[in-house]
Amino acid sequence: MNWITLEEANLYFSERPWSNHWDSAEIAIKTKCLIWSEKLFKCSFLWSTSAFTVGQNGNEIPHDQIKAALCEQANWLLTHSIESGSDDIPAAIESFSVGSLSARFNNKEKEKWISSLAVQLIGKLGSPIRANSENGSIESSLLEG
Repeated sequence: MNWITLEEANLYFSERPWSNHWDSAEIAIKTKCLIWSEKLFKCSFLWSTSAFTVGQNGNEIPHDQIKAALCEQANWLLTHSIESGSDDIPAAIESFSVGSLSARFNNKEKEKWISSLAVQLIGKLGSPIRANSENGSIESSLLEG
């Protein structure tokens, strides 16, 4: 974890109501959820220039809103299972053809992996990245205009 420590996350949840899932989770599970949240954020958002500052060691220091969003995402992961998404797999397939075997997937399914509260906390600091399956380009509101 580079963006937030377990201690910072525990402090966040000590000041937040309805944190039962976080409070009762084992340390190893909390750590995994924070690491996975950061990985999801790194591949799911295009960050604005104000989202991070650079520390003395050259490390990225995220804005407090991003840290709060990481905490909310980690808490969301405690109560939602991406793995058990067998029901989501058919919904994710837009089209499938057998000749030369191709498939097109619905990008909205990826959005189900990110907590809506986390997205709200990130606000204008980041914009969700969407891959255009038609031409392979990346789309984001930070890339527009």
